[in-house]
Amino acid sequence: MVNQSNISLAGKLCILFPALLAIIWGPIAFGGSTPDTGILLDILLFTTVLLWGVCNAFETRLPKYSKWVMGSLIIIAGLSGLQLMNAKSFLNRETWTLVESGGAIAWLPGTIDRMSSFPVIRHFVALGLFLLVLIDLASDRSVKWWILRVVAISGLIIALIGISQKAGNAEVMLWSSEEQSGNWFFGAFHYHANAAAFICSPSVERVLPTLV
Repeated sequence: MVNQSNISLAGKLCILFPALLAIIWGPIAFGGSTPDTGILLDILLFTTVLLWGVCNAFETRLPKYSKWVMGSLIIIAGLSGLQLMNAKSFLNRETWTLVESGGAIAWLPGTIDRMSSFPVIRHFVALGLFLLVLIDLASDRSVKWWILRVVAISGLIIALIGISQKAGNAEVMLWSSEEQSGNWFFGAFHYHANAAAFICSPSVERVLPTLV
């Protein structure tokens, strides 16, 4: 069993391609905040994890991680599992009322509604597994810079879309109707401060100068 990967830079980027696509596509698709966009983002992340796992299996390689990283992920995974298995209630979707679940253990963590919590926990799992991929592959400096460049390009796309909307006095947000858009949209974000928070993230600010 080896720890060092023999995968070429092109191979690593192919593994990361679905996740890099998610980085660009997510902010354009309502910031990845709707149920449909959330599912697609998770599929892209899980695809990257699957490709990475297959490559490691062919190399008979087991990556090593910090005990703090693994410990944190195990704690989050354990709490998430308990939340789902020990649901304290469930939502009756006919009356839209919470019905208490009789089988829950009171002193253990438990979600209010299992069906509502499942997409959130699925997303945590996707992000946690992708974090392991990222730590492993980003140990290569070239891969790290490719990831940061894609983050910067994603922010640049949102900025250009939003600026063009403001310059053209657009009344409709990206992918929406006039009734859904409101008055404070920017790009595909309903509220301009949310877009600003993404565009002004440290990763975007650090990498934009390398693109010009």
